[in-house]
Amino acid sequence: MTGRERPAVVPTTAVTRKLILVGTRLSWAAALLAVPDRVIRAGGGTVDTRSRRVARILGARHALQGVVELVSWPRWRRSGIVVDGLHAATAAGLAAFDPDRRRVALTDTGMATSFALLGAKEAPH
Repeated sequence: MTGRERPAVVPTTAVTRKLILVGTRLSWAAALLAVPDRVIRAGGGTVDTRSRRVARILGARHALQGVVELVSWPRWRRSGIVVDGLHAATAAGLAAFDPDRRRVALTDTGMATSFALLGAKEAPH
């Protein structure tokens, strides 16, 4: 390139965006399952048996949801939005009522809300 040329922009398709969203979810699931202590600490939480167990359960949920979305995207996408919305609401409730877990619960609320909003953006209308 001579400096004046711009790199080619590759347009994203619905399939590409779906794969990015599902890949992100599966990566998040893998982190929760494989290194829950690091995820908990990074989110501002304190690692204990309960938080580790919850992180792994959430990791399994995200993995299952990611696989279901990957194989049958349009059919289950709206259900996934509802699941993510409920997850965000319960995590926000935890933040409101458990000061010791507030910071990590708010981090989790943000993740679940992001998945819900991005899923809604990609859902068939």
